[in-house]
Amino acid sequence: MKRKQFKRQSLATQLHWVFFFIILLFVIIMIITNWVWRKSYAQQIQENAYQDIRLISSQTAEEFDQIENLSYSIIDSQTIQTQLNAINEEPAKNTRELITMRSTLNNTVNNLTRNNHSLRNIILLSSNKENNVNFIANKANVINNYSTTDIIDMLPDEPAKGVWLFNDSLTRGVYARKIFSTIDLSLQHIGTLICIVDTSFLKNEKNNLPFSAEEGLFFLAYKDQMFSTDVDQKTSDVFLNKYEESPLQENQLFDTLTFQGKKYYAALNYHNDFKFIYLVPDNKVMESLKQLQLLLFVLTIPFLLLLIFGATKISNQLTQPVSILANHMRKIKQTKDLESLETLEPPQKRQAEVDVLYDSYNLMIKEISTLINENYEMRLLSQEIEFQNLQSQLDPHFLYNTLDSINWIALKNEQPEISQMVTSLAFLFRKKIDTASEFSTLETELEIVESYIHIQKVRFATRIEYIEVILINDRTIQIPKLIIQPLIENIFKHAVNKMKTTCQIVLKIEKKENQLLISISDNGPGFSDDFVLTNSQGIGLKNIQKRLSLYYGNQASLSIQSVPFKKTTIQMNVPIENKTRKEEKEA
Repeated sequence: MKRKQFKRQSLATQLHWVFFFIILLFVIIMIITNWVWRKSYAQQIQENAYQDIRLISSQTAEEFDQIENLSYSIIDSQTIQTQLNAINEEPAKNTRELITMRSTLNNTVNNLTRNNHSLRNIILLSSNKENNVNFIANKANVINNYSTTDIIDMLPDEPAKGVWLFNDSLTRGVYARKIFSTIDLSLQHIGTLICIVDTSFLKNEKNNLPFSAEEGLFFLAYKDQMFSTDVDQKTSDVFLNKYEESPLQENQLFDTLTFQGKKYYAALNYHNDFKFIYLVPDNKVMESLKQLQLLLFVLTIPFLLLLIFGATKISNQLTQPVSILANHMRKIKQTKDLESLETLEPPQKRQAEVDVLYDSYNLMIKEISTLINENYEMRLLSQEIEFQNLQSQLDPHFLYNTLDSINWIALKNEQPEISQMVTSLAFLFRKKIDTASEFSTLETELEIVESYIHIQKVRFATRIEYIEVILINDRTIQIPKLIIQPLIENIFKHAVNKMKTTCQIVLKIEKKENQLLISISDNGPGFSDDFVLTNSQGIGLKNIQKRLSLYYGNQASLSIQSVPFKKTTIQMNVPIENKTRKEEKEA
């Protein structure tokens, strides 16, 4: 319905709609392309950001590794192992010897830690928790109110990796581990190493990110604790709870995360027991993308406006001459005074197609005046031809009476064959000329066939052999009139006339379910392999096929199977309908 309404619109309206849909399609394609490009570009930006974060995380992790590796160097030092064993075995040595041993320990530790810029102090405790290296300002509060005793109690009583402690602002950290004797392989506890580390490098590294700015957040997760360089410990604990519920897990290194009402780009990197979590405002990461999209939008809008303006102008230029011509053509339909019509001046901006239309219109106007003058003569000529046709028509009753007279003369002269042939011919004429109904009974159709065969047998004698196989008892079934005889007549035209041997014609009629199957076969030359019914030059078969299609639609069919000089079969499938339906069709 909508398609018909569209076709009824003027050419200008249709063209405007076409341009509108083309522009709309262009906009949709641009939106989809922009969406795909934005998604891909955003993914690339996030991956690049993650690579930057991963690099910073690796540099941060190296700082922790240096401290841990340094602790291995200290506890494995032969000098430190020897001096600590000596101090622990003879704790009551005189002060001079103790000072000497502690000096040796201090020099050794200083030599080992000289090149580490993050290390602020080393505490080397003997097994009795006495410090032997450097000065401790407050043994009771090394970090976060933890005393040296508290730190020692946190450490396992067997050789193991050390433990990290951090203050709330992540500006200071402590790495502690127990020292076990490796000289005699007894693995006896001989002391404790506590490294006090300046961890302000965490914030420095975070600030080196190109997109971090001041709004970015850094969290360090160690074991079951969360620390931050940017927020207080309470906020860090809140983030720890959210982080534990977040889908950002070990197999997903970056994602978006909403924290404290703000959307962040979250990146995660692992290193041993540490998890480095960077939160960067999503608008900061996507800032370049937004700027680029804004630029594209600014460039696209003028382009679309220019496209709409150009499409409108082209549409008007194309349709205006046609609209003017259409209005003049409409006048031809509305006016009764055709002589008043005038020729049309072509437009200034002319196209080849428009010139053809205007020239054709002007030629039509000129010919109309000529046709008006000839109209009267044409009417007279038409009436004369009609009168002549009426005169030349043959009265069917005169034909029947003539054939009837020939019949009686034949009987009078004892010529039964002529009588029967004339009777069959009269019957054929009567049935073919009768137009009272488009349908007839199967019985009547068979009688027509019988009359036609009788006439042909007189002509061809033994050159034809006709066989009827009627496998149906009800011969009152209604079928289209004259639908069987033309097929048999077709055999005589194209088979019998071309054969020197006997042509066997078989008419078979049977019923299958609600279909009447009518097949006519012969042993004539048949049809070629490339024969197509629709391309046939003859009108007989095409006429029958059209009639079947007209009466029954797809319920009826006409098919041909041909093996030249063996068997050619034309089969019709006709639906069996009740009499009421036939009467409705006839009405």
